[in-house]
Amino acid sequence: MRVICPWGFLIQVLSLCLFVLPAFGVQKTVPSNLELLREALSQVAEEAIESCPPGSLLSPVSLSAEDENEANWLVESVFTEELTERGLGVLSGQQLKEEQVPLPKTELFYKILQLQISYSSHRRHRLPGTKWVSRLAQVKIAVQLASAGKVVWLDDIDTFIEDEFPRKSLSWMEDDSYSFTKAELKERNWNKLLEPAIVSAVVGGLVYLFYSSRQ
Repeated sequence: MRVICPWGFLIQVLSLCLFVLPAFGVQKTVPSNLELLREALSQVAEEAIESCPPGSLLSPVSLSAEDENEANWLVESVFTEELTERGLGVLSGQQLKEEQVPLPKTELFYKILQLQISYSSHRRHRLPGTKWVSRLAQVKIAVQLASAGKVVWLDDIDTFIEDEFPRKSLSWMEDDSYSFTKAELKERNWNKLLEPAIVSAVVGGLVYLFYSSRQ
């Protein structure tokens, strides 16, 4: 009895394993835009705290935003985490308005100068394959440290993180609740690239038919 091997079916299965199955682990390994911005903020907060003059940060530290911003809660959360990890008490938000809390010994003010996500380009790692989008998280925070009403130190701290993620995961990367997690992705207009190639192919075909018919 002769057995016919279904090569076409096997090729389809292998293609599925190579190009489709790896995408199932994407959401577990690639951070969302909010998580990437938080990571960049952690770098800024760490640099800001380490740049303060020695002995200038005394507990408790009051943490206040200099102006209104949609992302102030994120900055406050990251700075609070970095300060408490160093054994410092932190007073922020509603705590500063309560009468029973201890008076802060130092005051830390922050202002968001830049906190955004941008998409620069997208490409395929292989053909056929998943489209990947290049992503850039940029953060710049103005920080001011004061004690007894006098400015002790101030600086603008900035950083950025670059990475990429699968194009089909774009909706998962962004958060509808926060506009600063969104950015515009400019899709490539393949029509502009294909039109010259199609015209050249048609013209070449016509020229070939013209000369072959005369022979």
